[in-house]
Amino acid sequence: MKKATGNRYFLLFILFTIGSFAMYWRAKAGVFTFDALDWVRPFDALGIKGFLVNFRDISFRPFLLFITYFGYAIFGLNEIVALLFCVLLHSLNATMIVWFIHRMVPQRDQLLGILAGLIFLFFPYQTEVVVWGVGNLYAITLALFWGMLWSIIQYEDTNKKPFLYTHVVFFILAIFTHELAFVFPFAVFFLILLLFT
Repeated sequence: MKKATGNRYFLLFILFTIGSFAMYWRAKAGVFTFDALDWVRPFDALGIKGFLVNFRDISFRPFLLFITYFGYAIFGLNEIVALLFCVLLHSLNATMIVWFIHRMVPQRDQLLGILAGLIFLFFPYQTEVVVWGVGNLYAITLALFWGMLWSIIQYEDTNKKPFLYTHVVFFILAIFTHELAFVFPFAVFFLILLLFT
C-alpha cells in the first residue's frame, strides 16, 4: 500500500481553503441564522456551568458544545471567524478525500483523487455545511471520521499502538459530536477491507 508522504496534501489543503473561502465569502452573513442563534442563547444564560446540564440540549453532544461554547466565548458572533472555521473544516475533509482515494488508486490515476476532492469542495449541496452555523457539526463529525480512518491506516502501515489509541479517541470525540458516529466503526471496517484485501 502506498504511504501518504510529503507536503503535497498540506499544499492542497491551502489551495482548497483559498478556493473555498473565495467561493463562500459572499455568504458569510448566513452563518448566524435563527438556528445558530438558538444554539448560543443558552451560553449567555447559563455560562460555563451549562456544561453540567448539557446546556439544556435534548441531544448529548458535549464535544460539539465544547467547540461551540469556547468559539462563541472567544469570538462572539464574528461572521468571518465562523466562516473561516467552517471553510477550514470543509477543506480538511476535501483533502482527506483526496488522500484516501490516492491510497486506493494506482499512482498514474492520482488525478481522480483531486477531482473527487474538488467535487466535494464545490458541490452546491455542501453550501449548507459551510455557511450555515449549525451545519458545522456535520463538518466536525466528518473530520473526526477521517481522523479515525487515518489513524487506523497509520497503524496498519507502522504497527505502532499509539495510532490505535488515536483511533479510539477520534471515535469517542465523534460520538460526543453527533450520534451518526455510531456507524463509523462499520464504515472504517468496510474501507479497511477495501484497502488491504
